[in-house]
Amino acid sequence: MSDNITTWDPPGDYTDWYNAAYWTNGVPDRDKIAVVPKHTVSTDNKDVAVKELRVLGSGWVSVAEVTAEKVLVADDGQFDASTITVSDEFRFAGGQVSSFGGLNVPPTATLRIEGTDKKEFNAHGQSIRVRGKGVLNFKGHHLNITGDLDIDITGVVEVDEEAKFEGAGSVSNSGRLEIAAPMHLLQGVDLKNSDLGTLQIAIPDHTAAQLPRITLESDNSCYLDGKLVLALGFEPADGASVQVLSYSQYHRQGKFTEIESVASGFRWQANYGETALSVTRLP
Repeated sequence: MSDNITTWDPPGDYTDWYNAAYWTNGVPDRDKIAVVPKHTVSTDNKDVAVKELRVLGSGWVSVAEVTAEKVLVADDGQFDASTITVSDEFRFAGGQVSSFGGLNVPPTATLRIEGTDKKEFNAHGQSIRVRGKGVLNFKGHHLNITGDLDIDITGVVEVDEEAKFEGAGSVSNSGRLEIAAPMHLLQGVDLKNSDLGTLQIAIPDHTAAQLPRITLESDNSCYLDGKLVLALGFEPADGASVQVLSYSQYHRQGKFTEIESVASGFRWQANYGETALSVTRLP
């Protein structure tokens, strides 16, 4: 057994985090990795600080505020905390996370939401605050966001695989949101790009240019400002159009203040239609 790993392993339905007898290597602290693969463990609404927390299998962790270098929630794990702060990485690969105070990802840290398992994040009107880096690699599956959750970006968030957000909340960008694959904001999820936000959309080829890379369904709101950057994998002809995003009629507000493309001097004209935005390359 590693000196810095301790696993929750009670003999029955015991839940007291502070009972050393139920941990394989003592109560977790700032120098230990706490692993909860099954059963429920609770601090009875007290704060904890650990080196790393892993909530796996059918494990259920309930704490007040938690501070850790790393947190992993996977499988059918359930993690409840008032506020979550990581200094290195928060990795969400499956299960459920609930937080009444939100999730803090500072400039030193990375948020990773990945894998094909079902995931639900309930922030009860709070935010996932990404000040550092976020990597979303959903592989076509959903992140169900509930409780009016706002994914608040002031750092850099990359969507590397087709992503679907569903629930009640918004994706708010005042940093840099890089879309490398289609992103679908299903019913109840708004898009907000502020005057400080850069929205970069990768369009690999002519075929991809014919479909919007971001789609907002139903009556979701779309607030546009800031900069749009196109990362093109091909050279469009003069007068050719590229589809950017689609939205419901009457539900778009604002316009991008600047449009440019990576590594090219192309000039663009924005076409804000009733239900979609496309851009056309100017001669």
